[in-house]
Amino acid sequence: MTINVMQNQVAYQVLDDSNSNLFLKGCFIVFEGLDGAGTTTQTALLANRLDKNRYEVIATKEPTDGIWGGIIRGILKGEIEAHALSLCYAFMADRIDHIQKLEVQTRRYKSPVVISDRYHLSYLAYQQMDTNKSLSWLLLTQQGLPLPDITFFLDVPPLVCYERMKKSRLTRERYENIETLERIHTGYSDAIDLLLRQGQNIIILDGTMPIEKLHNQIVAISLEFLNT
Repeated sequence: MTINVMQNQVAYQVLDDSNSNLFLKGCFIVFEGLDGAGTTTQTALLANRLDKNRYEVIATKEPTDGIWGGIIRGILKGEIEAHALSLCYAFMADRIDHIQKLEVQTRRYKSPVVISDRYHLSYLAYQQMDTNKSLSWLLLTQQGLPLPDITFFLDVPPLVCYERMKKSRLTRERYENIETLERIHTGYSDAIDLLLRQGQNIIILDGTMPIEKLHNQIVAISLEFLNT
């Protein structure tokens, strides 16, 4: 039996109420953190756990596997040359396309739970560094997009993330060096402080704890929210 999500969590919006806003039905959970923090692992674990508990789960990620996501990956791998602002706008286009498709997909379910590996917090942290644009400017580019109900930030020191990636990845992408990771970690801290002041629900967890222990904490928090 599917457990219903809170009825007042039907739709979300950012900053304005224009007709261009996009909405997601159901509950929206996001995992954020540096490359190597474990967001992909925890996204999959939570999706599997909730699916076993008969929730209507939609697991997703950013960048997506769509056209814009492919362009982004080409830039990050150095296969496509692009100005920093071009990459920034590619992330924006990918997110809009992503949410449009999710908006349609969530309508098929009674009480869907969307779980995304990365969303707008990553965008704020990474693009703040890449473009030298202010957080206020970057936030303006996110107008009309849905806010997560819960954002789990997996806090892992940059050096630990770098060592994890050295062990698990054969090649390095644009952001995968220790100096860049340290700057992005600072960007995350700045963005989190701002979004918390705006009332967003961001939960900071120690991403260095054992995978299963961290997963159990995430499940407990998620189920408490879903069953409220």
